[in-house]
Amino acid sequence: AGYGSALLPGSDSVTVAGVNDGGQVAGYWPARGSVLRGLGISQGGIVEYGDCQPAAINNAGQVACAYGATRYSSGVLEYRQPVGSRATGITEQGTIYGMGIGGTWSPFLWTPQGETTLPGFVSATGKVNSLGHGAATSGSGLYFQGLLTRATGVVGLGGTGRYSAALGLNDADDVVGSSESMGSGYTLGILWRAANGWITQSLGVRTRRAVGISETGLVVGEGADGPFLWRGDRYALLSDVVAESGWIFTGTPAISRNGTIATYGIHASSGRRGVLLIPPGPPVPGVSLAWFDLQRCLGAAYATAGFGVESACSQACESKGSAQYCLTRRQWHSIVWPLK
Repeated sequence: AGYGSALLPGSDSVTVAGVNDGGQVAGYWPARGSVLRGLGISQGGIVEYGDCQPAAINNAGQVACAYGATRYSSGVLEYRQPVGSRATGITEQGTIYGMGIGGTWSPFLWTPQGETTLPGFVSATGKVNSLGHGAATSGSGLYFQGLLTRATGVVGLGGTGRYSAALGLNDADDVVGSSESMGSGYTLGILWRAANGWITQSLGVRTRRAVGISETGLVVGEGADGPFLWRGDRYALLSDVVAESGWIFTGTPAISRNGTIATYGIHASSGRRGVLLIPPGPPVPGVSLAWFDLQRCLGAAYATAGFGVESACSQACESKGSAQYCLTRRQWHSIVWPLK
């Protein structure tokens, strides 16, 4: 079965920064004046975060903003780290991961109660898992290396050329990123599995960088032919794994712990839109294939028969054994997602 798909509400030019298991997406719209419009997007609509460039979102819906190491929740500023720091990830407990504490560029973990500087000088940081371990990159110019940073030390991540970059990880400490393809002038997507001692594994010559990994080992990234999904040691374009045909995905994808994907694409009937891709399998509370099946049913039926179709659509949804996730018409009109 292919991934289910649903349009994200709002602008046709949203940049996706992260997605959680409940289908909440953190991203931003283009600058208005000199200010980016940070966004939290969900089935319930859009929340703006002010002068925030979201970097990551956890399953509690807390968003880490890249500059000033800010944390928001439901549009409310919870705390702000001193100027000069940059957040790039957030744990499930709400701890921020980033760099730039105390005039250094070391990676750090930060809460309002204080910060912990992790070992290793870095020039850029990636994401953080629920254990507080981070994916980081050390060095400068053409010579830098991906790192797995932990309170107990640093694991160096090799590559296929002069440099590597660590961009994402999961709770198993599996890390994804990129490395130079020696002599080719481009990079390759890379996976470093903890179970294999973080040996460098290329994801194939059509990949350019891997940016996220789920808890089950699904990897997303950017490639020569567009955004890709790597699963079961096999490479596929995102446009080939989604159930609805006609999509051309162009945005950098993000993936949640359970494999929910958010990206940006173009469709003949929808135009340019942000898109949420729901993995096949048993329904997940808050986001389910049944919910999107009903969305399509209602959208098609309303276009031809008006509003007297709720019963038939609900029955179709219930027949899938997922009645608890089906929306009534009243619930449907309380949200802002467009019918499709």
